Amino acid sequence: MRFFGQNPREFIYGLVLVILCSAIAAIMSEYVHQPATLLIVYMIGIVYAATRFSETATYCTCLLSLIAYDTLFLSARGQLTLLDRDSLFTIAGVVVVTVVIARMSSATRREFTEAVEKEAETQLIYNMSCDLANTHDAERLASIACNHITRSFDRPTLLFVLADDGVLKPCKHTKASADQLAAAKMCLEQKQMCKIGSSETHSQGIYLPLKGSLSIVGVLAVTGSELDSITSHSTRLLETLANQAALAIERSVHWDTAEKRKVLMETIKMRNALLSSVSHDIRTPLAAIMGAASVLKDDSGAVTVEVSRELGASIFGEADRLNRFLLNLLDMTRLESGSVRLHKEWNSIEECFGAAISRTREQLAPFKIVTKIPADLPLILMDALLIEQVLVNLLDNAAKYAISGTEIVMTAEIEDAVVKVSVLNHGMGIEEGEEEKIFDKFYRSGSNDTISGIGLGLTICRSIIHFHGGKIWAERVQANVTRFVFTLPASEMPPTVVAEEVHNSG
Repeated sequence: MRFFGQNPREFIYGLVLVILCSAIAAIMSEYVHQPATLLIVYMIGIVYAATRFSETATYCTCLLSLIAYDTLFLSARGQLTLLDRDSLFTIAGVVVVTVVIARMSSATRREFTEAVEKEAETQLIYNMSCDLANTHDAERLASIACNHITRSFDRPTLLFVLADDGVLKPCKHTKASADQLAAAKMCLEQKQMCKIGSSETHSQGIYLPLKGSLSIVGVLAVTGSELDSITSHSTRLLETLANQAALAIERSVHWDTAEKRKVLMETIKMRNALLSSVSHDIRTPLAAIMGAASVLKDDSGAVTVEVSRELGASIFGEADRLNRFLLNLLDMTRLESGSVRLHKEWNSIEECFGAAISRTREQLAPFKIVTKIPADLPLILMDALLIEQVLVNLLDNAAKYAISGTEIVMTAEIEDAVVKVSVLNHGMGIEEGEEEKIFDKFYRSGSNDTISGIGLGLTICRSIIHFHGGKIWAERVQANVTRFVFTLPASEMPPTVVAEEVHNSG
């Protein structure tokens, strides 16, 4: 219950304040001979009321103070003398001072309240914008916006998003009735704020279109009855928050579109690179195989045994090249699908070196292979077949780009609880800034028109090494010298084999 539109407690506190001032003035009247001096006590009470109460309650406190002062201290018989000429100017001064102080105090409190509200609104907008900036998911953005607005207005909040097909749909976290969806669609059609106060449709609330910078992206609804309690100031705040949500959702849509375009461009780029590589790396060996096979097929006895062997070796070499090409494609598919499972055992890196060199002996024939492995290099817990494949790919890559007759140096050493393996070659080298790019899928360095390959070998190496918990990188030692380095964890100690003594019983 309110009294004259004010809190009734203020009037009660004002009455208590007048009684307290009267008690203090009565005590002081025993020592003060001028009644006007006692008016200061009431003035102090009035000033206190002006700083704490509303203007109406302050005026009532002033009136009661004047009545009490006049009754208790000015009238000898307890009769009112408010219009007495001697006290008229004093009373007028008290009233003026009360009005001025009450107005100033009320304005100060109002400004303080507005400042606090603005600070709270600014903090709310800031917190909401920070939360919205941390995600690109439209559903997550809608949930964040609804949570902030619900806490601010203490009302259930719904959010409807315009789908790609132009249909307005409630977000996943939003539980909207058919009436509320219909009200949201009406707001979307009118493209302006709608206040629905009818309780018959169960869609009471304020519905705002979420206007982005280019188009409307959805509708925000603050539901509940008693819409009159939402002031114009609160409505403006709601519109500000709705605009923030709209821009965030629009940004999310643009981000998704950009990501889809990026993926599409990458897919087209990879497809073109794959088709280009396939057309070259499959057609070339197939042409050689078909040419050699046709000679053998049409042989009328003129082809010597030596020529037949050369043609057979050519067919075998081109088939092997084609086989390695297809294996790279299959390996990359397995690694990307996550179907590869490591079978780690304690193995020697020296054995992997030997197996890799043996598998690539034909490609390495024009080069001098140098291996540097310390005698005390420990065993490594690894999948030997996969690490062997890494070395095969690195040697094959070195053979493609190295100058014939130069050294290809393979080293292995223990360093800071890791085994560091490197393959160095003298050849075309890599350009500055290519150290990371050459590990990308389908990327080929140098004259990719003259050197065979699909650009997957180093990508496969990176995936295998990462599966082992290691690192791989390329170093540009000199303009024509390139070193590929990878590491494997060696923190665990290999098991030791203890020979048991056999005692023969006599």
